[in-house]
Amino acid sequence: MIRTAIIGAGGIAVKHAQAINRIPELDVAGVLDPNPERARVIADLCGSRPISSLDEVLGKIDMIYLLTPPSKRVAYAETAMRAGKHVLCEKPLAVSLEDACAIRDLAEQTGVLFMTAFNMRFRPGYRMLQDDVLSGRLGEIISVWSHRVGPGSGFGTPLGDSWRTDPDLVCGMAIASLSHDIDMFRGLGVEIEMVAARVQGVKPELPAFDNNAQVVLGLAGGRAGVINASWSAHLPTSSRGVVGTRGTALIRGDGFFDFVEHRIRNDEMEYPRSTWLNDLFDAESYYTENRHFADCVLQRVQPDVTADNGVEALRVSLAILDSSRTGQTVQIVRSSS
Repeated sequence: MIRTAIIGAGGIAVKHAQAINRIPELDVAGVLDPNPERARVIADLCGSRPISSLDEVLGKIDMIYLLTPPSKRVAYAETAMRAGKHVLCEKPLAVSLEDACAIRDLAEQTGVLFMTAFNMRFRPGYRMLQDDVLSGRLGEIISVWSHRVGPGSGFGTPLGDSWRTDPDLVCGMAIASLSHDIDMFRGLGVEIEMVAARVQGVKPELPAFDNNAQVVLGLAGGRAGVINASWSAHLPTSSRGVVGTRGTALIRGDGFFDFVEHRIRNDEMEYPRSTWLNDLFDAESYYTENRHFADCVLQRVQPDVTADNGVEALRVSLAILDSSRTGQTVQIVRSSS
């Protein structure tokens, strides 16, 4: 049995609680949130109880779910890891690179298992695209793209209806959401070396809230990538894909994250091949993600996605913001942990 505590009871906690309920080895000892009513909702969902501090259960648990807004994670992460507790942490890992590196370094120093919860890595559609690339079916990568737009946070809703548009917690789409696209590319085995970007916000009363981004990526090996994303588009649609020397593949859908088709053609195919998917952005991929981390804890093996993946995604997000602010192409400078 793995005993855990949930820290943060916002919307994403519902998906994790639903997943936890399907994993018999997981038991929730307590749910912590500044809003006791939200904590009660999640606690009731997973047969637990609200708690007023992590110390109430720290000696009784094996791991934590760190689901707070990203600017509120360092102290909880440090408390848990110094006590030898494993951590499943939502993305983005943090808002500042300093905080992200501190979390990663502490995970390495304490030897606990730490997973940055990049949910896209566990989606069937993405795994099909990843297999196309890593199997060599497409040959060498020439370029990659991610296009996803639609009505997102702040669209038609009052500011402050979630942490994403709360003036005290806002970090903008480039950090909060482009981390998905960045990590998806990195999961295909491509490393981002430079960015040139334009980032825009359409809420003048909240200037820190960027919700549109157009990004050109310089990838290792002279390759290129593009990210086009919007939270303020009236028509939702998405497409992610890879052009290779021997073939091209994509996954697409009618929403930000829904995948309804995988499509591929390479040199060995006379015609394109389509596989119709029912890969919706729902609890199923959260179950797969949570099942993976639970197995890692039980077997004491490193998860497929670590704290370092969170650091590197944030590094690129911050470079995107820097490029937009300065109007210059920004080189990604990495340092060893």
